[in-house]
Amino acid sequence: MAATYGSGGSSPPVIGRPVERVFEEAQTTGEINLSGRKLKDYPRKSPKYDLADTIAADLSKNRLQEFPQEICEYSSIEKINCYHNCIKSIPETIIHLQQLTHLNLSRNQLTVLPSYIGGLISLEVLIAANNKLVSLPEEIGMLEKLMELDVSCNEISHLPLQLGDLSSLRSLNVRRNFLVELPLGG
Repeated sequence: MAATYGSGGSSPPVIGRPVERVFEEAQTTGEINLSGRKLKDYPRKSPKYDLADTIAADLSKNRLQEFPQEICEYSSIEKINCYHNCIKSIPETIIHLQQLTHLNLSRNQLTVLPSYIGGLISLEVLIAANNKLVSLPEEIGMLEKLMELDVSCNEISHLPLQLGDLSSLRSLNVRRNFLVELPLGG
């Protein structure tokens, strides 16, 4: 028994009861779990839910076309999982997420990681495997706390010299790309 809402306009769907329960629970747990719901858009939440203290969001295994702007409003968020969606770009508002330590963008349709990704100063883990990335921004070298970078299974032909600036980096996965050479350190 599926609930129907509105006349099928272009705005995001109104929350159905099960999704509403996710937001209700997130108020106490601090975690939004919308994994595997076939969502094409991030659901509109009722203003009655205070999710300002959200620390984790699992949006994996959906059909999201865009990285949800709403997630960028949760300034306390530490972990975002957007694995296996259809995301093509990352909004500049992601820079508001200064507590973000883990970002999984694997299995999407990204062709670039934007330069402002370098402003996520707390980022420790960045997974962007299985996309269509052709390069990495030089600003990736600004991620001083980055310990794990996985950009495997993309179309990257060269790596920026600034990767050498990542003093905390412990794991770098660049397999199955179009790399011909690795950058020499200075």
